[in-house]
Amino acid sequence: PGFFDGDGQGAGDGAVWRVRFSPGEAGLWHYLAAFRSGDEVAVSLDPGAGTASDFNGSGGAFTVEPEDPGAPGFLSRGRLRWDGAHYLRFDDGSYWIKGGTDSPENFLAYAGFDNTVDQGGLPPGGDFLHEYAPHRVDWNPGDPDWGEQAGRGIIGALNYLNRFGVNSIYFLPLNLGGDGQDVYPFISPAGGSPANLQYDISKLWQWNRVFEHAQERAIALHFVLNETEGPNENWLDNGTLGLQRRLYYRELVARFGHHLALKWNLSEENDYSVDQLRDFASFIQAQDPDAHPIAVHTKPNNFRDYDDLLGDSRFSATSIQYNPDLAGDHVENWRAQSAQSGRPWVLDMDENNPAGSGLNDSNADDLRKRVLYDVFFSGGNIEWYAGYFPRPPANIGGDITLEDFRTREAMWEMMRCARELIEQELPFWQMQPDDDRLSGESNAFGGGEVFSLSGVQELHAVYLPDASPSGELSVDVSGASY
Repeated sequence: PGFFDGDGQGAGDGAVWRVRFSPGEAGLWHYLAAFRSGDEVAVSLDPGAGTASDFNGSGGAFTVEPEDPGAPGFLSRGRLRWDGAHYLRFDDGSYWIKGGTDSPENFLAYAGFDNTVDQGGLPPGGDFLHEYAPHRVDWNPGDPDWGEQAGRGIIGALNYLNRFGVNSIYFLPLNLGGDGQDVYPFISPAGGSPANLQYDISKLWQWNRVFEHAQERAIALHFVLNETEGPNENWLDNGTLGLQRRLYYRELVARFGHHLALKWNLSEENDYSVDQLRDFASFIQAQDPDAHPIAVHTKPNNFRDYDDLLGDSRFSATSIQYNPDLAGDHVENWRAQSAQSGRPWVLDMDENNPAGSGLNDSNADDLRKRVLYDVFFSGGNIEWYAGYFPRPPANIGGDITLEDFRTREAMWEMMRCARELIEQELPFWQMQPDDDRLSGESNAFGGGEVFSLSGVQELHAVYLPDASPSGELSVDVSGASY
């Protein structure tokens, strides 16, 4: 899908129509443009809708060179895909473990973006836009920027996260009616029609520069398309798949769906029906030629829709909100159930409770023992929620007020060490949780974990969060040949 792009350089006045395309292989490519005019033609899935207009039928060819192994970030690895396994895999064949941040969910509520105004969000974030001022020092010459150094805070924040191995970021492209009420892709935040049908070219051009930089810094884009608050869920077409919502999905796919590492999450703490979720996912799939993974977020430890979505070809990943002591069990449970359904899910743990603490500046060591290795050694991925805290300088900042990612640096370092250990030492994509092999470890911090590979090659990775045996500590390797 294409879109109107003003002058092509971020200004609204112009005559540029653009398609953003990331080819999956090298060689000679041919293109043929379809440009149609008619009522609601932009959201129609019928390629013959409307009538041919202007440059319809224009075509040509171009050559795509092989990927450059020296290109930055994900650009050297190709697209990140679901290919029927519990981990996503890049085109270069390498598998990916996610270790990211859930906060701030209003990452795009940035004072350096055009036409971004806080609409009076709920405490503790009301009348507040991010500046990421502590990260301006992390901006480097040659990095993206615009205006009067307007991009340096948010670009510097991505540089910092990359330096500590954080490889995914969760954010809302629309939170009007929700907590922050400060992120929207439209010219006007007024709501209804025509406001919800008019997209802000300059702001979305700036968003894309940030997304491009994230990809070059090996940070995946986790698009969360709705909040749980009723006014946000119903902001478009009263919660249905009408004209406004179809255009919203289409504009996001057209403008940003070319990025290599991206996940569509239908809603934070989902309240939509299973039929609605299927309709939403079907429309996104029809617009997204690159088949990025689609997921839906849960309420804490509540899986009311997951049983119905098992085996559904529209969904390939979880997005689970959880209590820390249940994290590993949830990964192992849904890993097993999804495999049994014939469509193995990627197991993403995307929000840690309780909201009053989250991941803060003093509990990283406890969450390392209780959650981090438990999730990784159960075959899952993780992003961290920063808690619901007032905005700085009165506090460290949280879910909608986080300004300085250094406040969680202890976890970023621990998470990078854990992820790199698994990536460098284990064929993790072939391994299974196998905790019953372990006996004698205490039950503190949820007990020990075993991640195993069985067959011709036998391998067992063991994690002991307490390292304090309650009896004789042992790992059962019966049946193995050494």
